[in-house]
Amino acid sequence: MIAFFAMAQLVNVGLNEAALPQILYRSAFMLTVFAYLMLLIFPRQSWTNFWLVGIIVPAILGFEYMMFLIYYFLNPTPCEQVFVNGAWQQLPCPAVSNFSDFLSLDGLRHLFYKDGVLMAEFLNLLLVPMMAAAWMARKAQQIRMPYVYVLPCILLTMAAPGIGVWVYVLLAGLRGRLGDIPRFEGAPPIESSATVTRLAVLAAIGIQVAGMLLLFQPGMTLTAVPRILYTWGIVLTAVGYLALLLFPQHTWANFWFSGITIPTILGIEYGMALLYYFGTASPCEQVNVNGVMYQLTCPQFSSPTNFLWLEGLRNLFHKDGLLLAGFLDLLLMPLMMAAWMTRKAQQVRIPRHFTVLCVIICAAAPGIGVFLYTVLSGFRGRLVEMPKFEGAPPLDTSPVFARAGAGD
Repeated sequence: MIAFFAMAQLVNVGLNEAALPQILYRSAFMLTVFAYLMLLIFPRQSWTNFWLVGIIVPAILGFEYMMFLIYYFLNPTPCEQVFVNGAWQQLPCPAVSNFSDFLSLDGLRHLFYKDGVLMAEFLNLLLVPMMAAAWMARKAQQIRMPYVYVLPCILLTMAAPGIGVWVYVLLAGLRGRLGDIPRFEGAPPIESSATVTRLAVLAAIGIQVAGMLLLFQPGMTLTAVPRILYTWGIVLTAVGYLALLLFPQHTWANFWFSGITIPTILGIEYGMALLYYFGTASPCEQVNVNGVMYQLTCPQFSSPTNFLWLEGLRNLFHKDGLLLAGFLDLLLMPLMMAAWMTRKAQQVRIPRHFTVLCVIICAAAPGIGVFLYTVLSGFRGRLVEMPKFEGAPPLDTSPVFARAGAGD
């Protein structure tokens, strides 16, 4: 029903292809706000903190993401227009985009010239943090973390996901609860939560220091910083996914390393980039129009209201640092959810080859990975078994064909 509501908006207007991303951008944003509102009002109900906010809405947005990504990767329009030399100029978009463009900051920006691809990545920025916020709410109940601590984390995750993640990790760690989470995630209890938390913090600090050392190279300039951190984020995330694929049943890999430590590191970098570049005008994008390079003008202070429409989001991404922050979100939140998928797969006995497929797809196209994981676990009757491991009782009303063990 929720998906058809968004589709109805497309029927009720004289729609053309150029308007499609704009319409669905607003629909997705409203749907996300509704989901977060339900999570804030009913944080302890499994229909909100697991089914609605953790599964149904992310699956809907994941399906839309898949449709947008596939279609607009193979089509050159609609493409961005920029105002230079007193006139609007059309930027060139390739007929077929290249996935290798994700490997560099400038390549990512070229992908975002297409309205549809930018819309697809915005859906990623909505759906995966929403799943993380739902997970935070569920874990908070299991480890007896007061709601007054969880509420700001959920609000931060909605507005600035990377910051919400490391604030949640920090608060849970300070209260000595972080080390208790793995026993609810398919791992044996940890005898010394405080010790494990300290080790995780030390590991995060060590890796972060190693990354910061990259910035102290001879001749380093402010313009080069986002590109260095972009590459560092890709390398660190790739190591996290590799650990999940090689050691999926080890708690140090599927919880501490890929689920907590690396997302926290990237979350800190995200927070620093977001806060710093929101208040500075440079470095700003240069565009190539008919073989001539033009320097765009970025505002000194960016406005958070730019997130409310597609062109506003694109204007934010004209700043190299804010594009970096957005990309760090696209790294850390899917990695965190891929780690969760790996842990849940063990608890509800999803075959490993299904999980490996979903984790690999999540690394490349997170929305598709989320949607596929939901479909595969639902078809095998495992999805309805997950809530009992997430702090909610089993569903007594699940159909016979969806119950664990049926048809095996």
